[in-house]
Amino acid sequence: MTGASFIARFRLGDECETKALGAVIAGAVRAGDTVILSGGLGAGKTTLVKGFVAALGCEVEATSPTFALCHRYDCTPPVAHVDCWRMEEERELEDLALDELLEDGWVALIEWGERFLSHFGPSVLVVALAIEQDHRIASLSSVAPRWLEGANDLTLAIREIGIGKC
Repeated sequence: MTGASFIARFRLGDECETKALGAVIAGAVRAGDTVILSGGLGAGKTTLVKGFVAALGCEVEATSPTFALCHRYDCTPPVAHVDCWRMEEERELEDLALDELLEDGWVALIEWGERFLSHFGPSVLVVALAIEQDHRIASLSSVAPRWLEGANDLTLAIREIGIGKC
């Protein structure tokens, strides 16, 4: 992410902590927000989404949208979970009507979205997940004033649930 400002970096000990991080981020989003989830295969992107949508009251467990490209979850606010892994061109995002969903107050969680970051604009929160030995590292970054101004509150909420800061 060009010009990204660092918000925080956390060590996630297990799948439960990855879901918990998703839940904390869900508590900080607003209708119309976009969260980009980056990281290699198996890094925990969909696991984070499971915690995110559960925290917003969704009764259906989130699953990977790799083949469907987009799963929609009836939460408050509603969530569009997109996977850009198989997309070759940015224009394929238009077929998913994401811009319209965001205008209607949905939240977009975009796996592999860093490939098309320019499409989403500077207001996104990027959550980068990486596997290191026996744990995951989550790095949160954004250039958006809204995310940067709330960084201390977000970091405090994450630490309060016991996730270790690096």
